[in-house]
Amino acid sequence: MLSGKQKRYLRALANDLNSTFQIGKEGLSDNLLRYNLVSDDYKDAVKYREEIAPTDFNMIAIPHPAEYSAQKTVISVCILDKPINWGRSEVSIIMMIAVNAIDFNTFDDMLSAITQIAIDSTKVKELRKQKTYEDFIGKLEFFLNKD
Repeated sequence: MLSGKQKRYLRALANDLNSTFQIGKEGLSDNLLRYNLVSDDYKDAVKYREEIAPTDFNMIAIPHPAEYSAQKTVISVCILDKPINWGRSEVSIIMMIAVNAIDFNTFDDMLSAITQIAIDSTKVKELRKQKTYEDFIGKLEFFLNKD
């Protein structure tokens, strides 16, 4: 069951879910930078973390830096028109996260739950069908509360 704090993370600033053709990693981090939610070295920190261990789980990538230094904890979401190669698999959903150190424990629990959803291809296909951020988050909340 999601706590109120976890729901706020999901409902935080995010990209529109208008499908984008292979946006890649750069577009999502640029959005977080534009709103001053992360520091200038965020992109490099995410790339470094990905080099250590890719963050793909089945068809979802959850890129994030190893440090938790965001101004605010947020998730930026993109559903791709066509899957892209990411680490060990092809992904069609990217959920880039930025976490404030104060929120680490609460968010870590939710991240674990999201990775469990990511390995269920039926749930990932349902998430891919969503056309707006609100619909996507609503479906994600449904899955998180169900499990």
